[in-house]
Amino acid sequence: MSDLEDRISECRRRWTASPESRAFIPLADALRQAGLCDEALAVLEKGLTLHPRALGGLVTLARTLSAAGRAERAATVASRILEQDPDNLVALEMLGEDERRRGDTTSAIGYYERLAQLEPGDRHWSAILAGLRAQRDTGPDESGDPDAGLVTLTLVDLYLAQGYRLKAEAMLRRLAAARPDDPALSQRLAQFEAERSPVADLGSIAAVPVLPAPPTVAPASAARREQSREQFASWIERLRAERGAAP
Repeated sequence: MSDLEDRISECRRRWTASPESRAFIPLADALRQAGLCDEALAVLEKGLTLHPRALGGLVTLARTLSAAGRAERAATVASRILEQDPDNLVALEMLGEDERRRGDTTSAIGYYERLAQLEPGDRHWSAILAGLRAQRDTGPDESGDPDAGLVTLTLVDLYLAQGYRLKAEAMLRRLAAARPDDPALSQRLAQFEAERSPVADLGSIAAVPVLPAPPTVAPASAARREQSREQFASWIERLRAERGAAP
């Protein structure tokens, strides 16, 4: 018997001994790793009926659905995860991949930028993000969504909330160039130009490394991180609304 089979057997024994506990989570995860996705989904259905907000169970459910080839359902579960944990790496990556499959480069960038913020040393996510940015900058959004401009404006707002004013302005200029007859975009760009100042621009250059905050300003750093989380959650909600998704 393999190590994985031993683990499944032990997890099954623990869940049988305590069927109302959260022991279903490691059992389902072990079944997923063994390729037994249907059985894992059955276990998760029973366990999540008793513990519908169990974060570990939802993460395992999303992974299992993805492994079973049910990408849309997995993305739906990933959205539920972000409602509880806006910085959940598994859910962010899954939603980013879902946007890539859909061909919505702009939305995918939003998720991968968040991943890069949370894990700046991860080369895999950084490489995907660089590729997505290059794809966006060399041509129009491939989503086919007539409301893609609204999503881009939402990302402009997200850049502003994170202090990346130059990046926000560059994105807005590209959008305005693609839609020169849109008065709302022209007005927004004029507002950018009116508000521009040397001090503001110096403070928003994304290439400048962010130095660790000294201990005396830790509370302010924590506040900025919380604000960033709230802004990202707001971006997700606006993205859903723009697509006519149910709340």
